[in-house]
Amino acid sequence: MTAREGRQSTDRIRAQRHLKRVNRNYLVLLNERRCAPAFFNAESAARGFAPQPGTITGLRLPAGPWVRVDTHAVAGLVISPFYDSMIAKLIVHGSSRAQAIARMQRALDEIEIGGIETNVDLHRRIMASPRFQAGVFNTRFLDDLLGDPAATEASLPSARATA
Repeated sequence: MTAREGRQSTDRIRAQRHLKRVNRNYLVLLNERRCAPAFFNAESAARGFAPQPGTITGLRLPAGPWVRVDTHAVAGLVISPFYDSMIAKLIVHGSSRAQAIARMQRALDEIEIGGIETNVDLHRRIMASPRFQAGVFNTRFLDDLLGDPAATEASLPSARATA
């Protein structure tokens, strides 16, 4: 995502230099922004994020204020197993992190992609997660969310990111 996408006004290079000076984690800055992106792929989280080729039989994407969708997809598009499985990119923005998350949840509820398996439900689960909403996550967040038996909430240190 570029610095100009959505309403994000942060110059990423300048931010990285600033974070290096103040010794902060770059992910904290990403967590503080009010722009939320989601990338939709023809893949299955239950199958190790393997591509799920097929034909899109129906497509309904969100629209409206504070919502942007970039896509090449249309009903009838064949998703090949030999190329990138990305279908669309959704960006929402709000005046706060909580507002951006709420708008993302609304936009996710509007999405319908028929005929192929996608990761849209995974994005819904992420946005609904109390840990994500609170900005409390670490590198095992997705494993925890997907129920990886090797990862347990009690055994993992959480990194509290400021919201």
